[in-house]
Amino acid sequence: NDNINTLSGLLIGQANTNIFYSDIRKYNSSLEMYLDSDEVDPKIYDNLIDTVNKNSESLHKYISLRKKILNIDKVHYYDMFVPIVEEEESYISYDKAIPLVYAALEPLGEEYEDIAYKAFNERWIDVYSSEDKVGGGYCLSVYNNHPYILLNYDNSLDSVSTLVHELGHGVYGYLSQKNQEYYNAQPSIFTHEVASTTNEALLYEMLIKNSENDQQKAYYITQYLDLIKDTLYIQTMYAEFEKTIHELVENNKSINALVLDDIWGQLLTKYYGKDYELDQLAKVGWSRIPHFYNSFYVYKYATGCSAGVSFAQDILKNGSDNYINFLKKGGSDYPINVLKDAGVNLTSTKPIEDTINKFDSLVKELEKLVSK
Repeated sequence: NDNINTLSGLLIGQANTNIFYSDIRKYNSSLEMYLDSDEVDPKIYDNLIDTVNKNSESLHKYISLRKKILNIDKVHYYDMFVPIVEEEESYISYDKAIPLVYAALEPLGEEYEDIAYKAFNERWIDVYSSEDKVGGGYCLSVYNNHPYILLNYDNSLDSVSTLVHELGHGVYGYLSQKNQEYYNAQPSIFTHEVASTTNEALLYEMLIKNSENDQQKAYYITQYLDLIKDTLYIQTMYAEFEKTIHELVENNKSINALVLDDIWGQLLTKYYGKDYELDQLAKVGWSRIPHFYNSFYVYKYATGCSAGVSFAQDILKNGSDNYINFLKKGGSDYPINVLKDAGVNLTSTKPIEDTINKFDSLVKELEKLVSK
């Protein structure tokens, strides 16, 4: 907050730069320019925001349940990071994580698990933190070679989720390169986010199904809920913020740090609902999102989540053949077409609605478990 005017100047400058380039390249908007490389119609972006807004009641229910479990009057921003179900097993060694990953990926079939086996046994994965190593988790696909996966594994369930997420990227790149010529071997980031989220959804489905007791089951449900909340709902909120500020600049409206704070605060209140209390300092949350400098990118997390959860449900119900064929197509067509061929049509609102329905069913199940 001490540097808020500098930070707002940087973000508004980014928007002005985008608008300058979209104007000289004859696009109708900077949004249209950034979506054009994936041949994504801006209507898909708008449908995502509209659909999530129309179905925000499910997230409001989750916030209300969080308030009830924590026994507080209102949910503040910082309350969103407090566990509402005690973790049963906090230490999961890497050796113990590997069989969990195999169990989660079993529905994807033998071909997929064979590649995962290669990743573990041919040392594609740099597992632990070390001096000067970048934080987080990453996967780099290299044509005509295996992918390289960087982790900072810390023996938590979150690290297991990151491991399975990055394996999703790795196996996708591997299958794509084995089945496509060089030109089409690199899938779009748009579909890469689908492959990683599908694996995370399968992990939580497996953990919930194989829970040993209600406490454990409730904990795993909270983790699945947070995956959907953070990836579908919150990234859509980010996408709406980004679109709003660009439209203001495009329409020559005056914009500064106070305007950005106000927009962010209104979005927090709208997405989190009546049991959320907006604190003044929470309004500066926009200033800490680095993805806003990779413009109109965050929506890919939200579409990736909705497609990934949809794929996971289909895999568990109908088998993995359809999904594996999707992975093998790599970058041979535009992302929307590749997904549509595999049965996930993001030109419709169905994948988003299906994911919200999944979220809603998890909230109801969690409420029953914590009420026992």
